[in-house]
Amino acid sequence: NVKTASVVGSSQAIFAHNNQVAAALVDHGLVYQADFGKLDNWTAQDIYKSVSETLKMFPGIDLHFVGSLQSRNQRIAKRLEEMYLEAYRQHYPMASDDDLMPFVRQQVSEDMKGFDPSEQTIAQSLFIENPQTHGENLIAEFNGISINERYGGDYNYFTDIRKRDVKAKWKPVGCDSPRATVDHELGHQIARITNAHNDVTIQEMYYEFKRLNNAQQGEVLSGYAGKSIHEFIAEGWSEYRNNPNCRTLAKNIATRLFDLYNQSNLSS
Repeated sequence: NVKTASVVGSSQAIFAHNNQVAAALVDHGLVYQADFGKLDNWTAQDIYKSVSETLKMFPGIDLHFVGSLQSRNQRIAKRLEEMYLEAYRQHYPMASDDDLMPFVRQQVSEDMKGFDPSEQTIAQSLFIENPQTHGENLIAEFNGISINERYGGDYNYFTDIRKRDVKAKWKPVGCDSPRATVDHELGHQIARITNAHNDVTIQEMYYEFKRLNNAQQGEVLSGYAGKSIHEFIAEGWSEYRNNPNCRTLAKNIATRLFDLYNQSNLSS
């Protein structure tokens, strides 16, 4: 099931290696598009390992884009710009592109507000399942996972941030690497294709977890898992993939994800 793809790489030699990793993701049929932008080469390697291993377990995940969050946004903005410019040309055939571009850029800017990362945004998982408009169709072409260059551009800095998060029990045991962040984002993708957040068994696990106080939540999984059932699932998957001595709750979440995926394949 090889995907027809495009690879976008930086022209700067310093990023040559991460572009090779991006090319490998595409050439091996794992993703449609890969653009690693200014991500550190070690971060790129972590992304490749996580994506390739996860897709062996869950081949139903349809990753359209993997790479840098900034590169993804540039590509979305460019596609939206083309769409709006064509629409304005049809409505105002006598106007020049120079006259139309300020209005086009304003539309694109409004559409991109929900995608611009804050300083705290480390990664994003994009998933538009049933696009309803032409614009949503364009954005859905970039369904997948993206890492903020603010963190992923420096592997050691990224790792230090995650080590502090694990020490504070904000992130699960073993999840002190960029790789664990990628696994977390892939956990969101797994949850979406299995509809895990609506599963009664997962919901019961989450309700039991929410009965714990903050300190207890950190002891059994992580503080961040208490933000929502979606983060609860992704945190459980991330620990399952990164903690050699995976704790009971994370193991139960992962086991249920496998069960749900297998059930959905049997019924389809």
